[in-house]
Amino acid sequence: MGLNLNLGNINKAAKDFTHRRTEVVEETMRDVEVEVIKADPQQPRKEFDEDALKELAESIKTHGLIQPIVLRPSPDKEAEYYIIAGERRFRAVKLNGAKTIRAIVKKTFKPEEIGYVQMAENVKRANLSVVEIAEFICRQLEAGEKQADVAEKLGLNKAIVSQYAVWPELPECIKEALTSKKNR
Repeated sequence: MGLNLNLGNINKAAKDFTHRRTEVVEETMRDVEVEVIKADPQQPRKEFDEDALKELAESIKTHGLIQPIVLRPSPDKEAEYYIIAGERRFRAVKLNGAKTIRAIVKKTFKPEEIGYVQMAENVKRANLSVVEIAEFICRQLEAGEKQADVAEKLGLNKAIVSQYAVWPELPECIKEALTSKKNR
């Protein structure tokens, strides 16, 4: 016994169907113009080693951009983006004089998640300074997060987070010593 389907009726029903389900696309991969991309002012990394950036730029020139950067749309300006992950790659591509960069644009990041994504990215890519880590942790604690939650999200021991949390109370001479390049 054969199964006989009348696909004509399905096609007719599909043509008559006007109510379509639309979903918000949470992320897209595309080439984005370098000039519309901005560094995130809350980015934990504040200093970028120029020699390391030149090496990365040379590697990208030779092998191409292996991993796209991650962007989020600007809340203030249409067609402008902030870097979530990949600022070193972005800077290296700019050194090469490129007009565009391959990027993943994520539209649905919660503001409280962005800092953790940036910290995780930076910790994996290149060493952050003690100051950059301390300032990020203190910013999260000032925003009302608990040390245990910050420790869990960063994959650190709570005791280490507690040590960084004392940053605001340190004497200025210690802060200056840790901030200077001599002690890195």
